[in-house]
Amino acid sequence: MSGRNTQSDTHTALANQHGPSLTTKKVNDQITTILRLILCFNFLIAPVKDGLAPLVSVYLVAEKGWDAASIAASSMVFTQNFAFLIMKSIVEGVATCFITPCKNSVVLGLIGHEQFDEVAKANEIADHAGSFLFIVIAGVVSFVLYPNNVGVFYIIGAGGLMACLSLLLMPLTISEGESDSDSSSSPSSIPDGADARGGRRSSNRPGLSRTRSLIDQKSSRNLEGEEATSYSSIIKDKNIAIFASSVFFFHLGNAAVLPLLSQTLAIESGRAGIPFTCANVAIAQISSMFATWGMGLALKRGIPYKIPLIVGYAFAVPIRCFAIVLLLKFWTNNYALLAMQLFDGVGVGTYGLSLTCLTKALTKGTGRFSFTLGFIITMHMVGAALSNLIGGYIVNLSSYIWGFISLGAVGSASVFLASFIHVKDHGHGGSVTEDLTMKRHTRTAEVKKDEEAEKDGDDGGDTDGGTEVTSNPIQV
Repeated sequence: MSGRNTQSDTHTALANQHGPSLTTKKVNDQITTILRLILCFNFLIAPVKDGLAPLVSVYLVAEKGWDAASIAASSMVFTQNFAFLIMKSIVEGVATCFITPCKNSVVLGLIGHEQFDEVAKANEIADHAGSFLFIVIAGVVSFVLYPNNVGVFYIIGAGGLMACLSLLLMPLTISEGESDSDSSSSPSSIPDGADARGGRRSSNRPGLSRTRSLIDQKSSRNLEGEEATSYSSIIKDKNIAIFASSVFFFHLGNAAVLPLLSQTLAIESGRAGIPFTCANVAIAQISSMFATWGMGLALKRGIPYKIPLIVGYAFAVPIRCFAIVLLLKFWTNNYALLAMQLFDGVGVGTYGLSLTCLTKALTKGTGRFSFTLGFIITMHMVGAALSNLIGGYIVNLSSYIWGFISLGAVGSASVFLASFIHVKDHGHGGSVTEDLTMKRHTRTAEVKKDEEAEKDGDDGGDTDGGTEVTSNPIQV
């Protein structure tokens, strides 16, 4: 069945090996723990991704005297050595391109294609909530400790360290002693030495424990069938190319807007400079949480992925930049400028959820989910880097107003491109939630039938890998 729930392979195999009630509960509980730790990771790592760059930008311009162009591809805490800062930025970019694909591949391998959008929504909301909390704390610390604002960067760094700890605590495998296997009266359908998820486990000899991965490798790659699509086919795919191009132009227009807006607010603000920047980020994160929640509801109702994406693109760049230009020209009010970050939040929230959910939909069955996600994030990073560079130089050569006009014009291309994205298996008239409910009722009936056969002493034959054991549903 297309879009089968991938935790079912492990559940069925373990139920056959050890009895469904005990082992399925243990597996589900462990997967729930992993999903909650991933939520923690998203919450804690968020300020490193979302709040660090604009804070560094303001710190260098308002307090260290750098010009808008010089800070485009660099960041600092302990040093102003330009070569070191460039290498540091390269390492950060490479890490970002790996973290998101790896994290989402783990989620896809744990819970499958059908439940992915809902879990992705929860992770995205946790991301924005983490950014909001840490940036508020950073703003208060900066205001209290002014002019010694370096402490702000230690706070964000501490969040990153705690995020690493949440990764180390994830129990991605399950180990069970020989005593558990004796609790089942039905014979195992898994060959001795084989892993229920396509890997290997230890021998079935008495006294030895068995270790299985909880991640379905095929599902984590979004693969259906035996062979993955070639890399060249992915890059040549029209819809993937259009989505990647829209991401590039969105970040080419959007990435520099927040740093430049923060600079305009901070240059004459003195002690309130970094707190203003923190407020910029915090307002956007609040708006992002609501935008992500709203997009999640839209996807449940079968609305095509590209509709909220187009709305987000339009609000975040062309509409926002146009409004900022009008305010700077006719009514330079700091609080009105801060309110423009509500538009940014709409774009960031819808883009963040679209990045994973739309990539999952576009790569369904190809086995190239991680590669495609990494490719699109690379386009994101290239666009963002060029945005800061180009935006900074335009401001230096002309003014902040012309900087915002240029960025708004470039970002408009993303709205145009996104309108041509087409996803075959989404946007139909039916309800995704209703389809899922019907499939689960069917699976539950199949499981009950198998359990009754076991009680009668019948092994029930080979169990289909698509059957889901639902005795203990997974919760996030």
